[in-house]
Amino acid sequence: MSKYCLRTYDDFTFAETHNSFSTPEDGIIAGINHHTGLQSQWEDGIRAFMLDPYHPSELNNEKEDVVFCHALSLPNTPPCLFGSVDAFTWLRNLSSLHNNSSGDIVSLLIQNYRVPGDHLEYLLNETGILERAYIHELGSPWPSIGDMVLSGTDVVIFIEMEYEDNFTKLLPAWKHTWDTPYGESSQDEMTCDLGRGDASQPVWHMNNWLSTFGLSDANKASQVNSYDTLLERALLCWETVGNRPTFIGVDYWEQGEVTNVTRALNEMSDWSDDLPPHPSSEI
Repeated sequence: MSKYCLRTYDDFTFAETHNSFSTPEDGIIAGINHHTGLQSQWEDGIRAFMLDPYHPSELNNEKEDVVFCHALSLPNTPPCLFGSVDAFTWLRNLSSLHNNSSGDIVSLLIQNYRVPGDHLEYLLNETGILERAYIHELGSPWPSIGDMVLSGTDVVIFIEMEYEDNFTKLLPAWKHTWDTPYGESSQDEMTCDLGRGDASQPVWHMNNWLSTFGLSDANKASQVNSYDTLLERALLCWETVGNRPTFIGVDYWEQGEVTNVTRALNEMSDWSDDLPPHPSSEI
């Protein structure tokens, strides 16, 4: 919305999906994180995506072979046991959606532990993502959303593992941002504490999903993604941390109201403001 153009990137809250590609619509057969894929996520306002690139096997490790999949942390287990998604096709679809929109900022948090830097850069370059990437100098203020859009640098790419070589458009996540702990088994375990990264950074991820035996739990998602529950936690963390969550990351985004929560938060300038009406009442 035009009224947010002067807001800086770190003073806005984006809805984020965890393992965004891990859906039946993308061909994942088990261990899914969402019911619906990129198109539905985009149409409902998701603008930040957590992605896990892998080479599907030791035999296919060329730069053209990168896929997205949710690997299990088990010994002697192939990384894409539950299926994989063509990373090139997925990101080209994201580029197309972004090209057909106006004024949107896209953010990626990439779990890049198994993919070399030149392979990840090739993937992002071939799909039209890299040319739009914003280069953030550590310690410098984040620009306004409007300036990022006007300059054509409307994608921010964070990587979890920093490469030895210098890939300036791939921002080491835990230097430029931080996150809360993730994958707890119950709502009572959720906190606003530091999980990974540099807590002095103004850009941060509020992880908001629960797991059962290490897998995403749809029933628990419906509880923690509900409007009142999610909004209450976001406001508590905003108060505790001292600045709004930049990203609210969820599983099963369809269950609950993560995008309505982010709409409500973005109407507020401080956690102590009066709560705006539920966004659905404005339609």
